[in-house]
Amino acid sequence: MSLYNWEHHWRRRFTHQAVFSGLTGLYWTNAIRDIGLALVNIFIPIYLFRQFGSVSLVFVFLAAYHLSVVLMAYPVAGIIRRLGLDYSGVLGGLFKAGFFGLLLAGKMHHWLIWPAALVWGFYLADASLLFSSR
Repeated sequence: MSLYNWEHHWRRRFTHQAVFSGLTGLYWTNAIRDIGLALVNIFIPIYLFRQFGSVSLVFVFLAAYHLSVVLMAYPVAGIIRRLGLDYSGVLGGLFKAGFFGLLLAGKMHHWLIWPAALVWGFYLADASLLFSSR
């Protein structure tokens, strides 16, 4: 009979996760997330142009997106105050997933591009207020 606990060894080896703790962890996770989203966001205007073939539509989409960021900043601040930082962060992630879903569904139903711009603006307002309030 061995004195070494093999079950603990394998559990520790395969379930260990990289954890960033404290303020450093907050900055690292936000930086990694923002870099990934920025890389994805580079291709959104290209995707819209390839889908619809109109540069003017891309500019109108981006104008609607920026307008929704400005209009949603104050209501999102109230939502963050009521829900708290954690739940509103989850809500922002759901809105980002909803944005990508609407963008992909806009391939078949072109009218879904405009709600996608609004949802993207809501997400960005939520993410910027969340990061500034921490």
